Amino acid sequence: MRSLGSFESVYEIDLYLNERIEELNQPDQKDGCSMQDVVDYLNENYFDFISLDALAREKYFMNPRYFGKLFKDYTGCTFSQYLTQIRMEHARDYLAKENYTVSQVAYMCGYNSVSYFIQTFKKVYGETPKQFEKTDFCDI
Repeated sequence: MRSLGSFESVYEIDLYLNERIEELNQPDQKDGCSMQDVVDYLNENYFDFISLDALAREKYFMNPRYFGKLFKDYTGCTFSQYLTQIRMEHARDYLAKENYTVSQVAYMCGYNSVSYFIQTFKKVYGETPKQFEKTDFCDI
């Protein structure tokens, strides 16, 4: 561990700390978190209000920008893209297999705004949730 006086700038301190944090995030480490832990957390809690900033700071005690970089390096997509993907997959399953309203599905998948949920669903799947319900896919 280097002493604080051995650094010549704040940048060097930041770089050093980020390197130490990255060491903790290696999957073979027993302490700290791995990005697989984060992915598992998102898969299990997709229905909650989750923000990268809060998750990074409050659960994993990391700088949000660095946390986002590690997440993207691990998954290949941004935090919000990944969370949206999980939520949309669950929404599609709920609409296809259950008898829920669009509003219920929106809230069950972590959306506080039904209109934003519909907009996102259409962007991802090319049709609204109502249009999706009417397709043959839902008759499975």
